[in-house]
Amino acid sequence: MNAEPEQPDVEREKLVIERDKLVVEREKLVLETKKARWTAIGIGVPICVALVTVAVGVWSALKQAELQFQLEVAKSVMSSPTLGEAFDRAEVYQKMFPGIPGNFGKAVGESIDPATGPKKAFIQQMIDARATPYQVLLLYRAMWSDAWMQNSAFDNILLDTNGTSVPVPDKTGTPSSR
Repeated sequence: MNAEPEQPDVEREKLVIERDKLVVEREKLVLETKKARWTAIGIGVPICVALVTVAVGVWSALKQAELQFQLEVAKSVMSSPTLGEAFDRAEVYQKMFPGIPGNFGKAVGESIDPATGPKKAFIQQMIDARATPYQVLLLYRAMWSDAWMQNSAFDNILLDTNGTSVPVPDKTGTPSSR
């Protein structure tokens, strides 16, 4: 009859041992899960870094090629013998290659009024012909009627260059002395 009271103790001990085994197995499972996560991170991060490196390399190469092309276009435009031809080349390149920035060739062009081209050419021709400042101003006034030439300050400039009274055209075009 002694065997019966020992049996429940043995059963209890077996149950306790099984519970301890279950706790250990759960801890092992949690530990394995953490290991798997860290392994995935350890593999995933370098792959992501490699992909980003490749993407940045491709973008950098494309950007460099684009900038080199713009530099070559700029060299071609800047090697033009005249300013007009330079603007024409820039316009042609913009039409041929839509990737060229819209303001290409206009940074210089914005500071140059299109109407000043003929005026500059006229003044250069007058300088080449050794015209006096008085002659240049008089012919300039005859060819262009800019608003700044129609005031007394311009007449004073004319007087300073020649020292005589100058006939100034009125609104009808008839010369009158001021």
